[in-house]
Amino acid sequence: MTHKFPEIEDDIPIPYGGNHYNRWGFDRLKVGQSMLVEPEEATKASRAASAYGKAHKWKLVTRTVEGGLRIWRKE
Repeated sequence: MTHKFPEIEDDIPIPYGGNHYNRWGFDRLKVGQSMLVEPEEATKASRAASAYGKAHKWKLVTRTVEGGLRIWRKE
């Protein structure tokens, strides 16, 4: 019995699932901009911001403020 290998393809984008860090829209932040996340989502958003920042070599800063969690893009 001969084993058939799957076809190898180029330039197929990786889809993002609903729980990926990009669901927060960090990719839209420009340096100096910030976003406010509701308190119920603060923990998840903070972890996602940390992961996104590391993966993209961005400096994302989070602070708990009145109304939720604010996330800034510093660089």
